[in-house]
Amino acid sequence: MTEIQNQSPIKAPPHLTKPTRTPFAALVDEASDALGLDATEEEKEKLGHWIVGAWEDQKSCIDCAKSDDDVLACGQRTLIREDGIIRPVTRRCERYHTVCAARRTARLFGTSHLGDRFKTRTFNTFRVTADNAAAYQACRTLADNFTHGARGLFLSGTCGTGKTHLAGAIVHALIRKGHRAILMTTTKLLDTLKSAFGDNERTARIKEELAAADLLVLDDIGAEYISDWAKSELFSLLNERYEMNKTTILTTNLSIEALTARLGQRTISRIAEMTDGIRIVSDDWRLRRHTERRPT
Repeated sequence: MTEIQNQSPIKAPPHLTKPTRTPFAALVDEASDALGLDATEEEKEKLGHWIVGAWEDQKSCIDCAKSDDDVLACGQRTLIREDGIIRPVTRRCERYHTVCAARRTARLFGTSHLGDRFKTRTFNTFRVTADNAAAYQACRTLADNFTHGARGLFLSGTCGTGKTHLAGAIVHALIRKGHRAILMTTTKLLDTLKSAFGDNERTARIKEELAAADLLVLDDIGAEYISDWAKSELFSLLNERYEMNKTTILTTNLSIEALTARLGQRTISRIAEMTDGIRIVSDDWRLRRHTERRPT
């Protein structure tokens, strides 16, 4: 038998040789699997750095410790498949949208003219009784189902029956839904307009803000002294909101007859066309709370 020595090992043809994976290529494979991309080798080679970056962004977002300002400036790398092709995109994370919503809500509250006293006047803090249950339900329905052009409300009744509380609760609810809502006493509204006398630009800006709000609450209408100028301004504002199909709520302690005597038939007619009237007949809650208080 002839012994064969120094025989070279048989080599596989070049086209059957599997190339060695580099550490980065292995990282791209891991990232692609983690993201569920099912990427081809060609896509991995072309988008490798973006794939790894998207995976890193995904992991860092889980325990995000960025400030709100940094979140607003942040963009999360990701990939989407369209028409069979993987495309790199930048999107905003869930926290970005949460921060944006919170800041928008804060801005809307800042322009709502709600005083500190009304920051807690919500539906949850309203005491429902047999006397005010119908008014509560009407206000809750408006807030829950609010759409552009929804009919407003005309809340009337004696002092301390919860009219302003309910109106404020609607403002709270709508602001948290992203709507622009304003609550002002009619006296404050007229004083604000008076303070802008001589400044046409500021006057126009105030009127535009009031007319364009998704919801405007005119609280305690009729309590102020009504001059011819005030009558004209109130009708002009109400009429503009009527023409823009905007929702308006009015509260008053006066009867419709007394309010007509103060504002005039034209304004009352416009109010009747824009709102549904609800009268609350109840005890004065402020007086009741006062008499129920016990010294400590």
